[in-house]
Amino acid sequence: MDAIFNFLKQHWLEPRLGAAFAFSDIRKACMALDTGRADGKIVVEI
Repeated sequence: MDAIFNFLKQHWLEPRLGAAFAFSDIRKACMALDTGRADGKIVVEI
């Protein structure tokens, strides 16, 4: 575990943005999550 924490301290890891949806498109965001179509994090803009 110490090796992992040391690596994380030395290197910045950035999450991959898979898709961004407006709040009005929340159904599309849920569908992307359920079907695995987004390669990375799914963001819902409020």
